[in-house]
Amino acid sequence: MLPNTRGVIETSDGALVIFDLEGRTIWSEDGSTGGQNLVVTFEAEEEPYRWLNNVLCVGEGVIDPEKLRAKIRIYTCVNELL
Repeated sequence: MLPNTRGVIETSDGALVIFDLEGRTIWSEDGSTGGQNLVVTFEAEEEPYRWLNNVLCVGEGVIDPEKLRAKIRIYTCVNELL
């Protein structure tokens, strides 16, 4: 699997955050679990979330192919040169 997902998150205060998630899935030997390595970017116009425009994120997760559910942890990489 080569995850490639784009979408919009609506925050609890009504702001919209666009996300772009891409990566790859590496399956366990028995095929029951897929480990995901991901790159994630965000774009937001609302002030409380604009900081997301300047970060690159990486994600790690697992996917259950039978339930089609994933659990993903996202980590930020901040460009300190900006």
